[in-house]
Amino acid sequence: MKNKLAGGALLAALALVATHEGLRTESYPDIGGVWTDCYGRTKGVKPGTTATVAECDTALMKELVEHAKPLERLPYQLPDNVIVAWADFCYNVGVSACQNSTGYKMLVMGNVRGACDQLLRWKYVDKKDCSIRANGCYGIWKR
Repeated sequence: MKNKLAGGALLAALALVATHEGLRTESYPDIGGVWTDCYGRTKGVKPGTTATVAECDTALMKELVEHAKPLERLPYQLPDNVIVAWADFCYNVGVSACQNSTGYKMLVMGNVRGACDQLLRWKYVDKKDCSIRANGCYGIWKR
């Protein structure tokens, strides 16, 4: 299957997200006010949600693979580094926003370079510019 997040690409994506998201086993509102836990998980998270490290690790792997599904529909093979970058992007913004982005539409058309350039436009969270370290969301920009 083309562009499946597996093997080395999955390990790279796990390391990328885990390193830059950080691990929190108790829920908290993220910089955008969304209840979050683990490595940035939001689905089903509410105040008071807790998880073990093992649960967070398992959830991250499962969610990254799920969020990378739009890449599997592309009719050509992407390089692993592009799969990792786009899986991370889809994990951050959600599958719907990912698929509706200009960058994803460029991927569909085969413009990989242009699509990857589009990722740099997604640097704002709740009107905060994440390319500015002091805004508290620099990990998004760094990734």
